[in-house]
Amino acid sequence: MNNKKNNKRKNPCDKYQQAITHYVLDQEMDISKEELFGHLAQCEKCQKDAREWRATSSVLRAQEYDARPESKKKFEEFLAKLHQAPLSGVTPQGEKFIDVRQEFGSKAGLVYNHLIKIPEAKARIDEMVKELGLTATIAGMSWLASEKKLGLSLSGKDVYAFLQR
Repeated sequence: MNNKKNNKRKNPCDKYQQAITHYVLDQEMDISKEELFGHLAQCEKCQKDAREWRATSSVLRAQEYDARPESKKKFEEFLAKLHQAPLSGVTPQGEKFIDVRQEFGSKAGLVYNHLIKIPEAKARIDEMVKELGLTATIAGMSWLASEKKLGLSLSGKDVYAFLQR
């Protein structure tokens, strides 16, 4: 029985797996950084594991930061300032400035009202463009899609827009 345990080969990456975790979490490692980096330079599996650990750690740190009361307060203050900022009526090139919230929101209403009147609340996009115009269709569909209220489907060569319920 003892021989069976001794015959099992230990994975050479095992000690590096723990070192990767400790390195990413900024904890003390049992091996030197030079040894770890030397192994990572040659081992694709451990490189992949290190990337995944970094990504996971970044997400967890961001969630932790976002959950702090001071972070929430700063974000709310930023949004308040953004909404209070005066909007210029003209761009630097002299073009009319579009208030996206108002312009796209009203176009979304046009697209929504168009679709709600149609059976199955589904229409070919080219027909909507003919009826509502290209700008209104694109702006309205963009807004509704960003709000997850609009879906698209493909049937043959035709693209359809439909309201998601």
